[in-house]
Amino acid sequence: MATKSKITETTTSAPAKGPEAKLSEALETLYAGQDAKALELLNGVCQEALEAGNLALARRARTALMSLARKGHHASKVVPAPSEMTIQVHLNRGEAQEALSVAEKAIKTDQGHSCLHYLKAVALAQLGQAEPSAEALRQALALEPGLHHQFFLEKDFDSVRATSVFAEFERI
Repeated sequence: MATKSKITETTTSAPAKGPEAKLSEALETLYAGQDAKALELLNGVCQEALEAGNLALARRARTALMSLARKGHHASKVVPAPSEMTIQVHLNRGEAQEALSVAEKAIKTDQGHSCLHYLKAVALAQLGQAEPSAEALRQALALEPGLHHQFFLEKDFDSVRATSVFAEFERI
C-alpha cells in the first residue's frame, strides 16, 4: 500500500554568507573581470568587516579595492580606509612624516583611541623626536596599558629608547 508523505516540503532560504565567503565571491567576481560587480561586493565586505572589527578581513578587501583603483575604479566614499592601516603603511615604508600627519589628524577626531597615540609615538621615534614620542607613548599607555609590552618589541623605538625621557618606560 502506497501512502503519500505527510511531510510537506518547505523552501528554506539559503543561509546568510559570512564575510569570508562574501570576500571569496567578490574576489572570484574580480578575477572574472566583472569589475563593477566586484567593486560593489568588495565595498560591502569592507564595510561589514569594519563594523565587526575584523581589520584583517577589511585589509584584504581594501587590497582588492586598490587593485580595482589601479584600473580606474574607486572605492565607495562610505568605506574610508581605517586611519591605523594608513599610518601603518606609511611607517612600514619609512614615511614617518606622512604617518605623523595622518595620526595627528585622526587623533583630533578620536582622542581616546590608544592605537593612534601609539602609532604617533612610533612615527615620532622614527623621526628621532624622543620627547614628543615619549609623550605620545604616555598617552597611549594611559588609555591602554597593555601596549607597554608592544613598546618593548617595537624596533622603531630603538633609536630613542636609551634617552632619559624613555627611562620610565623601561621599568616593568
